[in-house]
Amino acid sequence: MPSKWVAFHSGKDVFGVSIDYVREMVANLNTRSVPRQPPEQLGVAILRNEILAVLDFRKLVGDVSLNQSDMLIQLLGDRKQDHLNWLAELESCVRENRQFKLALDPTQCKFGKWYSGFKTDDPKLRVLLHQASTPHEKIHELGRRAIALVEDEKTDEALRLISEHRDTTLAKLLNILNQAIQQIHDTSRQVIIVLERNGRSVGLCVDSLHSVVLIDEDHFQPPDESVGFESFEALLGFWTQQQGSIMRLLDVEKLVPALSKAYATA
Repeated sequence: MPSKWVAFHSGKDVFGVSIDYVREMVANLNTRSVPRQPPEQLGVAILRNEILAVLDFRKLVGDVSLNQSDMLIQLLGDRKQDHLNWLAELESCVRENRQFKLALDPTQCKFGKWYSGFKTDDPKLRVLLHQASTPHEKIHELGRRAIALVEDEKTDEALRLISEHRDTTLAKLLNILNQAIQQIHDTSRQVIIVLERNGRSVGLCVDSLHSVVLIDEDHFQPPDESVGFESFEALLGFWTQQQGSIMRLLDVEKLVPALSKAYATA
């Protein structure tokens, strides 16, 4: 007999849990960390006056990779630091009369190379990154101007120019990138699936929902019969969707032992 399963994304993969365990699904529920929480726990959330422990699905299944939003936030943070380091190195080279070896062409630094191929469906993020291109180009132009001044033996003028642009052009670039990071935070719509069994509830934080599907248990493929997929304790098996993609089906009580009957009666 077919049964309903709630399918969700974690990275590029699709997983499913039986709808019998699913009480509700909530987007953008704020969580707060608590002292001595286990590593797989994101924190706790308040849901209609109920204190709900929220678990990170990726950590439960041993996936240490970042989701797309986290990767983009990390990337932009790294590019911010790149340009702080870039300007600091430029200033040191001017003071010490050393050759400056970092990129002067704005399209050849890591941010420039990344931005040239980046696409997003978020119009606000697209506008912010476009706005960043102007101060970004000016910062790299500053490098060429400062080097030319040093060649003309105008080191003090080059240093004044660098100081001026640190407080203006670089500050503007960093501010725009901070706004872009905040925009990614604000639009990252991770979902919490509230699981409930044996009088206990827990939140499972996943990247996004996929669908609710009907699956005939006769069509389950056991874990040990699937080539190319690593098995783990909570894995019941696989189900091949109509478009050919594979869904991993999970045993909720093995995934979250706190929901099991044995745990409840212990």
